[in-house]
Amino acid sequence: MGQKVIGLGRSRKLALSLVSAAMAILVASMAIAQESLILPDFSATEVANIRGREVASKVYRAGANFRADPSPEIATIYLAANHTMYKLMFHGTQCVETTSIPPHALSSPLQLLSGVKVTRQSGETAVVDGHPCKVENVEVTAADGRTTRFKLWEATDLKGVPVKIEMHTDRGQLTTTYRDIVVGTPDRALFTPPKNCIPFEKTYQAAPPNK
Repeated sequence: MGQKVIGLGRSRKLALSLVSAAMAILVASMAIAQESLILPDFSATEVANIRGREVASKVYRAGANFRADPSPEIATIYLAANHTMYKLMFHGTQCVETTSIPPHALSSPLQLLSGVKVTRQSGETAVVDGHPCKVENVEVTAADGRTTRFKLWEATDLKGVPVKIEMHTDRGQLTTTYRDIVVGTPDRALFTPPKNCIPFEKTYQAAPPNK
């Protein structure tokens, strides 16, 4: 009888262990889902309203990688895997590479939508520039602890691409809209920096004196 009780106790412990393991896997899966804001790959014209003036840039998003071309002569590439930003100037003939870029140093809301923690809350629906949209309130916490709040209007007819973003930071509010949207992964070459990039810390080195 004693052996049966011991065996039953072990079975219950095993069952509880399996349930705990399953719950741990479920919680981990939920945590991962909350640490990323999944948007489709796309390209568009981003129009920022800065002090009543519209500033337009061509933008490209592929996963968490990002590129902005404010003019034909200038471009910025951000590669999320190594937190590195490349500033291309004079049609790419000059390039400056900066590593360990803090998220809050980046300019576009699209660059700030990835963090170590993301919370989302769905709101109402709306129509923006003829696109039916789902509206979401999003809070992103970066690795350095800084929190940024967003309101996104995600076009349901464009696979969730945002057609409007309001970004709220300690420096104020920035509103951007997106036009000429093309859903799909942009050309990979757009995210390949040129080979002539100079590390940022070397751009201020004094030239050696003439001998």
